[in-house]
Amino acid sequence: MTGKQVILHLKGSFEEIKELATTALEKGLNSFFSNDPAVIEGLKRLGNVMIFSSDVPASDMEIIEGWNSKRMDELINENKRFGIILSVASKEDEQKILDASEKGADIVFVNTLNWKVIPVENLISYLHKRSTKLFSVVDSVEDAKLMFDTLEIGVNGVLIIPKNIDDILNLAKLIEDVKGKIDLSVAKIIEIKEVGMGDRVCVDTCSILNKGEGLLVGSQSNFQFLVHAETIQSDFCDPRPFRINAGPVHAYVSLTDGKTQYLSELKAGDDVLIVSANGGTRSAVVGRVKIERRPLILVKAESNGMIGKTLLQNAETIRLVLSNGDTISVSKLQVGDEIIIHVEGGGRHFGVPVDEFVIEQ
Repeated sequence: MTGKQVILHLKGSFEEIKELATTALEKGLNSFFSNDPAVIEGLKRLGNVMIFSSDVPASDMEIIEGWNSKRMDELINENKRFGIILSVASKEDEQKILDASEKGADIVFVNTLNWKVIPVENLISYLHKRSTKLFSVVDSVEDAKLMFDTLEIGVNGVLIIPKNIDDILNLAKLIEDVKGKIDLSVAKIIEIKEVGMGDRVCVDTCSILNKGEGLLVGSQSNFQFLVHAETIQSDFCDPRPFRINAGPVHAYVSLTDGKTQYLSELKAGDDVLIVSANGGTRSAVVGRVKIERRPLILVKAESNGMIGKTLLQNAETIRLVLSNGDTISVSKLQVGDEIIIHVEGGGRHFGVPVDEFVIEQ
């Protein structure tokens, strides 16, 4: 999963932690754990922050420390998001983590005791396709990196007590350097057809994108095409390396939290998943969405017996990514060309993956 996160547990009074918190916010780290109302109030004065607490009602999310089925049920009945922190020293403890996920925990924090990596590997394999996020309680930046790299997928985030400013700076750099991976496949083009006019969506991000990068877009949520950013010089216009001319309003686009969303629903401030030809991923903030009426073409492709479709504006500047990593304009696309796609099993309900039988055609 992408979008790795650091939650900082700052120890001391607000005056004692103010410099650490200010540095963290300047570096883009805005999630904090605290049970001190005065610290929480001070953090909220510094900027837009996300507060996790096991004791303060004014926090953004309650974190239950230890197994407390009754409290989980209360929060579920109140329709409130919650997390849980559990120490893991046995298979029984691992099962409690899974039970918390089944109950609807948004986040599970794992504090490994005897073994650092093996329990986390097990939990990553169990939870990586669920909506529950897995966080590891760590003591150092080095341990945070280890957890992000575990099983290549890594945990979604870490909870850490930073010792000094250097820890803050190194954690911010780690988040910048750690990129998630997504499985990509190859599909063969089996049909290209002009279909007439439609409302298409240009996604202008707040990032400069590189050659090979784009968005995963498709008419089916489980079969998405890698639509390339406008980073390449055209005979008709200069590159716009922040833009992906992604497709029509109905199409699905992948987000950084593992969900999908209709292109028509994207708006300024949303996070989208930027994917490169080698499967590397990063997050980009949407700065603007442009919806305009343009001529469209239908592109249909097949991969291992599975057929997927997308529609794209019929223009030279719109490109897909070939299996060798090169790009190809849709104006030159031919039946038989092999392109990069992302496929997954099951379907989605309100953008969330679900294990159920779904047909989209």
